[in-house]
Order: sequence, then structure tokens, then C-alpha cells
Amino acid sequence: MAAFFFLALAPGCRSAPEGGASDHFRVNLGTEPPSLDWSLATDHVSFNVIANLMVGLTEFNQDLKPAPVVAKSWDILDGGKKIVFRLRDDVSWSDGKKVTAEDYVYTLKNLMFSDWLPYPYKDDWQEEVNGEPVFVTPEVVDDTTFTITRRTVDPEFVYNVYDIIPYPKYIATKYEGDVEAFIKAPEFNNLTFTGNLGPYKFSEWLRNDRFVLERNPGALWQDKETIL
Repeated sequence: MAAFFFLALAPGCRSAPEGGASDHFRVNLGTEPPSLDWSLATDHVSFNVIANLMVGLTEFNQDLKPAPVVAKSWDILDGGKKIVFRLRDDVSWSDGKKVTAEDYVYTLKNLMFSDWLPYPYKDDWQEEVNGEPVFVTPEVVDDTTFTITRRTVDPEFVYNVYDIIPYPKYIATKYEGDVEAFIKAPEFNNLTFTGNLGPYKFSEWLRNDRFVLERNPGALWQDKETIL
């Protein structure tokens, strides 16, 4: 039985299904999400929706320790200067194409670290070297392995890395360098590309009314029994 996550955008929204049905529940966001493009979102309303559609490399378990989700394993080397991530091989985008290490490295280098995209948290990915801010270095090892290397040690940096969410390179390259086109890209605004990266998948967005998410049966989730 499919479950639907209704995000009512206004109290008393008449077009959302009436409560009581066993196959859906409603959450009142209070306002329209400004953006569902995670690299541009800065507000809690947008991230409340995004978090149900895409997950990071890890999720924190009940002991507040990182547990595998997209990353099946990782190593922290060289005193914390190098992190090696190994991805699961059953992660896919909505059209069935595999999520690869190249998608993660491309997202970091060509989007998050770029001059043309107004990603608001660039500073989190920089370190000071010889008095100058420089970005960390992501590199592809193979289809399911990538590394991120720093020149200096920062014990808190790893927590940024745990939460990385990728863009599909084969879609993002169509908009690369054109900030207006990227911001308006329907795939990124509606998050219709997310595949099995989240507990729910996009179903419908009726502006100023509701956002509907459907249970994702192939979700990479720690405890699938907890997904309604």
C-alpha cells in the first residue's frame, strides 16, 4: 500500500485529503518552500521537504554516530586530512542510471565550489593555507569510491562530508555555468531525479496548495519499517 506525505501549505486546505485514511498523513509547512534545489535552499521549510527526498552519505543513528546509508564504508586517514568513501552499488537516479563517485566529485568541484553558482555554504569547504582560503580536494578513485583531501586538520570538517548530497552529472552539465537556467531547472526544483536516495519520492506539487510525496519502496534507509 502506497503512503502519501501531504504537505499542506495553508491551514484548512480543502484540496488535501481528509484525515483518517490509513495510507496518508499531512504535515502543515505553513508556507510555500522557496526552493527544493538543495544547493540554493537556506530555509527550514525547504530542507524539511528535501530531507524526505534525499539523504546524505550517512545518517546518525540512535547513538548519534554516523551509520552507512549511501556510503557503505569510509576511512579517515592521515590524521583526518583524507577521507575515503565507498558507495553502495545499488544506488540509482530516477531513470535507473547509477549514482557514481563522479556525481559526488562533480557536485563538489563544478557546482558547490564554482564561482558561478551562489552556493551559500562555500566557506565550510575551504581551509586557510598560507593565509589564503582554498577548497579541499575531491578526487574519483573508481565508480564507487572517492576521496576528499585537506592540507590542514579540522576535526569538525568530517561532519560536513557526512551530509553530501550529489547532483546527477549527466543532468547538471546541461545547466552548468548558467545560473538562471540552473535555478529554474525543473528537475532540481521538483527533485524528480532522486531515485532511491530518500524515504519518499516526488509525486505532485500544486503551488500554494500542497506538495505530495509518495513512499519510496527502494529507499536506502536504515530502518525501512519506520517509513509510513
